[in-house]
Amino acid sequence: MRRRADDWINATHILKVAEYDKPSRTRILEREVQKGVHEKVQGGYGKYQGTWIPLAEGRLLAERNGVLEKMKPIFDYVPGDKTPPPAPKHATAASGKPRTARQPAQQRKPAIPTYAAMDARYEQNDPHMHERATTPSNETVASESVFDGYDTHPYGSSRKRRRIADDPQAQADTQHQLWADELLDYYVLLGTSPETAQSPPQPPEGADLDRPIDDQGHTALHWGAAMGDIDMVKKLIRDNAQID
Repeated sequence: MRRRADDWINATHILKVAEYDKPSRTRILEREVQKGVHEKVQGGYGKYQGTWIPLAEGRLLAERNGVLEKMKPIFDYVPGDKTPPPAPKHATAASGKPRTARQPAQQRKPAIPTYAAMDARYEQNDPHMHERATTPSNETVASESVFDGYDTHPYGSSRKRRRIADDPQAQADTQHQLWADELLDYYVLLGTSPETAQSPPQPPEGADLDRPIDDQGHTALHWGAAMGDIDMVKKLIRDNAQID
């Protein structure tokens, strides 16, 4: 939602916090936000899309729409320079139990996220999708990845939507990214403003619970454990999420 490198903030997320529906968000973005200094970021999985504006402009937008108090922890947040601790070591002895097939393991086990790791989630390289003449630094903060693509082309993406609808894997990828973005936003609010956090979003049917939900390779179980969300951890384990 807020970029670490240049302190820009995602205007679309501000309007979502204000509980505007999709047409209203698009209208406000076109009439108010996109007439001033802004940057649109588009892309696929892992690219933090949205309409970005300077932090001061974002504060004014939040104030105009009655959500400044709710979002003050994000606006007033001062990033630290701490890095998350390494993941605890696990035994490597082979188990005698048969294992089900899984996706290829990553070379290095990701560090379990902590509250400080929210900063790490804010770093993302997207050098080709900026509309400004000069591209800001490559580090970015949490944003959405699939919603705002329709903001910028509300009438021109029907062909793309049909392709997604016809491709089960593309549908699964889109549903996973939607859930991942909502879950990460939930944990950001849980860490900065617990009283405003709603119930965590539920994974889509048939979701691969061992698939990373951020760019550092952390899964939903990593985040649930790091944030102390015992109910989420229990549910994920019941649904066969891998704990090793």
